[in-house]
Amino acid sequence: WRDIDVDYYIEPQYESNAKVVFGNTPEMIEFFSNYTGVTYPWKKYAQVVARDFVSGAMENTTATLHREELQDSSYNYEDYISHELFHHWFGDLVTMDGFANLSMNESFATYSEYLWREYKYGKFNADLWMDENSQINPKNSPLIDYKFKHPNDLFDDIRYNRGAQILHLLRSEIGDAAFRKSIQLYLTTNSYKNGTAYDWKKCIEETTGINMDYFFNSWYFEQGKSDISY
Repeated sequence: WRDIDVDYYIEPQYESNAKVVFGNTPEMIEFFSNYTGVTYPWKKYAQVVARDFVSGAMENTTATLHREELQDSSYNYEDYISHELFHHWFGDLVTMDGFANLSMNESFATYSEYLWREYKYGKFNADLWMDENSQINPKNSPLIDYKFKHPNDLFDDIRYNRGAQILHLLRSEIGDAAFRKSIQLYLTTNSYKNGTAYDWKKCIEETTGINMDYFFNSWYFEQGKSDISY
């Protein structure tokens, strides 16, 4: 992609699956670079499949690690591929400022699954994904939670799927152009540093000229309504 190496490492017996499973990666890099307004910031991108990995995937900068099931082309794990790639902007280029702000990594990476589907397969496909992954908030937990007992408690559907819903709601409220400009401002202002929901809020306000207290108090710093309407 643009003279940057994009490599896939899988077991020899699955070699014929590599392009089927990972083949859209260069197009994803191009799309996310254009959507965020920030060109992919690293010198290469590799994806590695490993056996007995303890997690679904890990967005190590320039070399994402995937679990072994990904190399089986009979399954569709493209959401994992887009999710981990988008972490190279939200998670690697700008890293959350502490676990309370985990949403600044995981909500964005999860929402990238919607964005990629919308671009590649159409809005209907993306909306089906959103419906299937929609979450209520049974824990009475705000998206940004400073009162957690253990960091692992935050790796849940609230920070991932519900956070993606909230970003979709925000995009609907301010419009796609302002949403994209706010993303670009957040990433360029905080590049190679830590970011918080407050930083994200300021970028939206600077882009739109709208006071976002009502939105962030409702959805980020308080539980918000159980159901989200767009």
